[in-house]
Amino acid sequence: MSRYRSYDPLTDAGITSDYADHIKSYWNSLPTTESPACPPLPEKAPLVIIGAGYTGLNAAYRLASFYQQEVVVLEAGDVGAGCSGRNAGFVLPGSGRLSLGDYQQRYGDDLARAVQKEFQRSVELVQERISQDQIDCDWLPGRYLRVAHTPRQASKLAKQFANSQGWWPQQFLSEQQLRQQLPGINKGYAALEQAPAASVQPKALLQGYAKAASQAGVQIHTRTPVLKWQSTVQGEQLHTPRGRVLAEQVLVCSNAYTTSSLLPQLSRRQLPALSSVIVTQPLTEAQLQSTGLNQRDLIMDTRALKYYYRLLPDNRMLFGGRGAVSGHNARHPSYCRRLHQALIKTWPSLQDLSVAYSWHGWVSVSLDSMPRVFSLNDRIHASMGYCGAGIAFSTLAGQRLADKVMGEKLPDLPFYQSALPTFPLPGFRRVGQALYYQYARLKDRY
Repeated sequence: MSRYRSYDPLTDAGITSDYADHIKSYWNSLPTTESPACPPLPEKAPLVIIGAGYTGLNAAYRLASFYQQEVVVLEAGDVGAGCSGRNAGFVLPGSGRLSLGDYQQRYGDDLARAVQKEFQRSVELVQERISQDQIDCDWLPGRYLRVAHTPRQASKLAKQFANSQGWWPQQFLSEQQLRQQLPGINKGYAALEQAPAASVQPKALLQGYAKAASQAGVQIHTRTPVLKWQSTVQGEQLHTPRGRVLAEQVLVCSNAYTTSSLLPQLSRRQLPALSSVIVTQPLTEAQLQSTGLNQRDLIMDTRALKYYYRLLPDNRMLFGGRGAVSGHNARHPSYCRRLHQALIKTWPSLQDLSVAYSWHGWVSVSLDSMPRVFSLNDRIHASMGYCGAGIAFSTLAGQRLADKVMGEKLPDLPFYQSALPTFPLPGFRRVGQALYYQYARLKDRY
């Protein structure tokens, strides 16, 4: 077995309670609060949620506090062991890989406006939860910059801005304006500045959600992976190392970490893709001045295989992008080196900046680049497919999923009205992914 191997949702027989113990992220190095105490596992429960991430904890909180339901949450690792505790901390008005222009083209202006309003609502909800539950998570309102990495992409951003002026706070920055604000950036040909947006300490936010859910009466069982699933006449029988629980309804909120062997009919509807992140040593004052960066800027370029980055509260640079295709070599140091090289190419004045932390995690990619809140049947429900842009929307999606389970009608938006489409030839997803990565690297050069 490769010493660089990591848990892989598509090929591993199951998930274990220590699947994330090797992750040494920057967020794990920061002071954190203790997870809620783990109660005895009940034999029966009306509602069981798999996954203690943003989606699962917000669905649980909604069900317990608003609908007064008894809720059990099963988490394979610790709270935040998956993507919710490993991401870059971007709180953005969007999810999936579709731009507002894509929604306009597919569905027309009116529905695109409604989609954008829903995405804006997701950012507002995160802020409301932080204020309501007094979550200390370094919340900092800022601006989201989509930076064009080629002149062709600059023209696309200009067209998108022209077609959606007045829809929400945004501003187009020409190449000259961008370089005035960020003088150290390389290959920045224009940018679209959007709001609302904010940065956050993702793991602290998640622990705040867990505390609020626990106080609302939710039972959170960490280190309790679901090893086997049986659908019976009486309900859904979930087998764990700590015992079995019979659920009337199950909400699957494990996103990319959903094991293919556990629920194949759900796994076939998403592609787990690795995202890798590095965090550097703190920038010096001279380095900060050379870049023009400040802690309110959340930046992503327009590549098909995007790079994203921001300045952390202690002036370290967080820089992320796509990682390995499979879990076999997920921890290979070459992926850290590639990100470091990409950082230096983007910010040449930071060539002497060294890497202090490096880690990776799985994000869920949908076939049509759009997330979904949906039901497989009357007893199994799910929300997934955020494509790596999920802090804000997964918080709202958790609430929407809870409402759906309780029989409420969801907004008439495309990601609430249908199930995730199944990938054609799902056994060849990784082959298709590898081919797409080769195509995308060529495309991103021009």
